Amino acid sequence: MAASTRIAAVRASRRRSAPIDRSFLVVVDRSRASRRAAIHLARLVGGRPGYRLSLLYLIPPIPTELRETRGDELPADEERLDARLKSAQRQWVADARRAAARTLADMESVVRESLEPETVVERICSEPVDERGAAAVVLASARAHHCGTIIVARKAMPWCRRLFERDLADDLVRSAHGPTLLVVE
Repeated sequence: MAASTRIAAVRASRRRSAPIDRSFLVVVDRSRASRRAAIHLARLVGGRPGYRLSLLYLIPPIPTELRETRGDELPADEERLDARLKSAQRQWVADARRAAARTLADMESVVRESLEPETVVERICSEPVDERGAAAVVLASARAHHCGTIIVARKAMPWCRRLFERDLADDLVRSAHGPTLLVVE
């Protein structure tokens, strides 16, 4: 078989393989790195039809001061403290969701500037999640929204500092089986 025939056969077999994934999950927050990653993806996808972007905002965990009360010796006072705590937790989550909605709306408007009008852009907001559970939430969202590619932005940092700090991108690299993961620094 001639070299050009082999190349053509390889190209033809590649065309018959799995279709190109056109669904992306982009983890966004208020950082400049996140904004750059979303803009970069939108420019790559550009005016090509058939792409779908899912923007995911992970709400951070409820602060520790809102997780428990010191308690009280009297049961009636204990119940009142618990009720206040639950009310403060609900208020914090509502505020966090409003902030997430603003960030998602801002991100969507930024990426829409580079996309085809028909391109589907969906906004996803998580429940409050701690750092240890963030990777699982991202992977579950990717599965639920049928996204084969996950894009995470992170601020560049020295390798020695990275050894001691937990990072969503590193957690995803360790636990992601199936989706493609792009980390933008």
